[in-house]
Amino acid sequence: MNTSGNTILITGGASGIGLALAKEFLARKNSVIICDLKEERIASVKKDFPEIAILPCNINSSEERQELLSTVQKNHPEINVLINNAGIVFWHNFLSPEPELQERTFLEINTNLLAPIELTRLFLPLLLKQERAAMVNITSGLALMPLAAEPVYCAAKAGLHSFSQSMRYQLKDTPVRVFEVLSSWVDTDMARNVNTPKMKVERVVAETFQGLEKDIEEIRIGQIDLLFWMNRLAPRWMFKRLNDHTPPHQG
Repeated sequence: MNTSGNTILITGGASGIGLALAKEFLARKNSVIICDLKEERIASVKKDFPEIAILPCNINSSEERQELLSTVQKNHPEINVLINNAGIVFWHNFLSPEPELQERTFLEINTNLLAPIELTRLFLPLLLKQERAAMVNITSGLALMPLAAEPVYCAAKAGLHSFSQSMRYQLKDTPVRVFEVLSSWVDTDMARNVNTPKMKVERVVAETFQGLEKDIEEIRIGQIDLLFWMNRLAPRWMFKRLNDHTPPHQG
């Protein structure tokens, strides 16, 4: 993938990995559009980086997804890269469920799986019009090996991993490339309550760009490549080791 000269839409682009990707794409002379649920965050991004186009959007709303498409189609018809980055995670114990279990479950599934699928459906006709285009789905190493404390998040990311593989095959004879980025926990607000070691977001961005430039369709960052192969060789042992050695989350 050419990492310069693109018009890129990044969901959840006002913080964390999304913002870090936006900054790097901007530095590489791309036109960058970010959408985010939190308007104060995108306003702050616009203040610091006036070149970035900002669009408030709740990607879990079908109406707002359609409005996002209409706005981008009108103002940025040359869009050729969609990055499904927005995500959310909760920790659940179904044996003693919290009162918000149902609400949080729906939110995790919608944000991490259904919204990226729907945005793909909506934006694919625009991407197919371009000479070269790409979709980049930000998933997780937990798409390959679930953590029992995060059952819904892991299920959603596994679904997005599977969806990425299917779309890659469906689009193999088109100008649209499908990339997936899998990492372990990253030092962002989303992982603030996680008690395991976290990667710096700068490393995630650097390895993501290395993978994109080499046209690596499944970019496994840090220890995720080892996790991938261990899951192939000894899945039961790996699952037990991962879950037995992960400390409880805070909060």
